[in-house]
Amino acid sequence: MNKYIQTMNKIKASQTFKDDLLEELGKERRYDMNNMKKIVIGIAACAVLAVGAIGFNPATKAQVMPEIDLTERITIDPNAPSACVAVNLEGTIVEVSDDGLSFKLDSGKWVDIDDDTEYGTTLPTSAAIEDQYLEPTFRVGNMIAGFTEDENASRILAYAIYTNWNWDDPIR
Repeated sequence: MNKYIQTMNKIKASQTFKDDLLEELGKERRYDMNNMKKIVIGIAACAVLAVGAIGFNPATKAQVMPEIDLTERITIDPNAPSACVAVNLEGTIVEVSDDGLSFKLDSGKWVDIDDDTEYGTTLPTSAAIEDQYLEPTFRVGNMIAGFTEDENASRILAYAIYTNWNWDDPIR
């Protein structure tokens, strides 16, 4: 800057010209410094991200995860609570016959109950029959889940009834 001032003093220029020129040079220098700071900060941020990505990547050789064999620790309990039954008969009762052994579901199908119809699930891991969702009678509003061998018949004969329950107004 000193050389510039000495040179400007030798030149016969107006003071306004000298002031304007100094101001423009100062702006350009500040602009270059701000851009340089942004570039340096950007490079530093990229470097930090690259180091973090490499450092936390479990696939790198430095951090290979050992394989764990869990087959020795896995035990199968045949008495564990689980039950699975086939259900192809389900819906809500909308009408019950006078004898109480036939009912119409919301799907429009009539279901007949006979002496061979099973009630509840009898699998080894099922809850006791008195703890299952079974009411003693069929009534309008009860939800039904069961199994039949011919689900497309005009009148369905129920092989098993797994659920006969009214969630809004249960009997027991």
